[in-house]
Amino acid sequence: MIAIVLDETPKITNWIELIDIMYMLADFHVEKVTSMLHGFRDHEDYLVAYNATRALGLPTDDVVKKFRAQKTAVKPTAPSPPPPSPKRKWWQNLFDPK
Repeated sequence: MIAIVLDETPKITNWIELIDIMYMLADFHVEKVTSMLHGFRDHEDYLVAYNATRALGLPTDDVVKKFRAQKTAVKPTAPSPPPPSPKRKWWQNLFDPK
């Protein structure tokens, strides 16, 4: 059964399902499963890496710092557009026509 799980888990693309499975796998306490969970600690998705670390019972400080550093390292390429101006109400035109 563990062999099937080890073969199929890396093929999962839905991160929500992957996180659920990681917590179930951690209860097996098998070296191959533990090494697979350690591999998920370097996942590109923050929630997968964070939850893999939690499933192993390890502190999550390093994962949080890693992803915060990545977020601050990425600079936006274009400034964000200004917020839309509020639409004038009909009664505002009565008292202050522009």
